[in-house]
Amino acid sequence: MATVEVRQAALKRYLDEIKQKNAGSQALEENTDTKMLHMNAPLGGWKEWSTLTYDHNVLGDLLLTENEQLKKIKEEVENMIKVLSPPAPGAFPWSVPQSFPTLNFPMPQSRSAKVKVEEEGTGLVEKS
Repeated sequence: MATVEVRQAALKRYLDEIKQKNAGSQALEENTDTKMLHMNAPLGGWKEWSTLTYDHNVLGDLLLTENEQLKKIKEEVENMIKVLSPPAPGAFPWSVPQSFPTLNFPMPQSRSAKVKVEEEGTGLVEKS
């Protein structure tokens, strides 16, 4: 946080210097929302460069603060995912998959199987 405050103080001094050198000029306006400078007309030579470098520094500070906010949000989301995700297999002794002995019984015949039975005098008859 100290570096952000130092950068903001340096930008404030730089802005004061630019305003002092362009005191009577109407060609330079400051946007109060973004703190950027806008040129309405050519300022000439180094004055344009100083304005552009000031704007680049303002944009750099905006990116730094947004990156810090995104890092905080990312950490919060990762912590929420850790809380909500199920534990890994084997994290608890009772959650380890256990092998049970297999029962090797012969497969029973299904009830719909038809059996041929020989009856006296009639030949072969199918019974179900």
